[in-house]
Amino acid sequence: MAFLATQHPVLPIPTPEQALAMGEKKWRELMERREEIIAQEKEDPIRYQFEPPIWKICDALMDMPWLEPGFGQEVRERLGLDRVVKVLLLQGGNRASKTRYAARTMQKILLGGEDREVWCFHSNNANSVEQHQKLMWELLPKELKQTVRTQTTYISYTQKYGFSDGKYVLPNKSMCSFRNYEQKDDTVEGGNIDGGWLDEKAPPDWVESMTMRIVTRDGRLLTTFTPIWGFTGTVKLFLDGSKTLKESTAFLLPLDEGTPDEEAAMRMEDCLEWV
Repeated sequence: MAFLATQHPVLPIPTPEQALAMGEKKWRELMERREEIIAQEKEDPIRYQFEPPIWKICDALMDMPWLEPGFGQEVRERLGLDRVVKVLLLQGGNRASKTRYAARTMQKILLGGEDREVWCFHSNNANSVEQHQKLMWELLPKELKQTVRTQTTYISYTQKYGFSDGKYVLPNKSMCSFRNYEQKDDTVEGGNIDGGWLDEKAPPDWVESMTMRIVTRDGRLLTTFTPIWGFTGTVKLFLDGSKTLKESTAFLLPLDEGTPDEEAAMRMEDCLEWV
């Protein structure tokens, strides 16, 4: 039976010339291992998914605890930053991975310690269910993807309705709550959280309120935004008085309006050349 390799944006398939050079045994071993890696990514992405290098830079700016010791400080020093970035705006076009980065970061915060709390905001409940809740379910460790209802753990999810009551509680008592901008403004008042995520058209006053919510627990706040919405009040809040610290080649937006180089965009070696 013919072998059909799974396509992957980062893991290349050897060319016929490369396959001949390595021999049948080594080629088979390589392809079997490649298929194992892809299967792990699909089955348990929070542990095994490919992470673009730029994600590590964002982690370094915020000094996330899962980084190797000293890496975050080195990155910030090279950029001329004398403090940790606790509120970060991520702008990017559709499918730029900003939403997945934010979901993965919130999930890691929840998994990283006991009694942690994260709030995830979208424009309305329907978008929350279809985008945030679906992705956070996907990024749960595979052993937790089941209905669990105990005194300390509550996980109940369906694709149609999302998480029961718009939240879930992990075995370590950490809780994720899904909220939206159609709720009353006071939904962001009160409470202290370890992580916050404001997606798309977040009102600027909500950004300011959420910034106050992360202070007590030394939390982190992410705001993700697609530039098609224009220069909104929230974007102005972040960009007024800002300055460019580092630029990187936009492989998906070539100046000559030619074909975007997707493979180079996934590698993005130049975003790490200075760390």
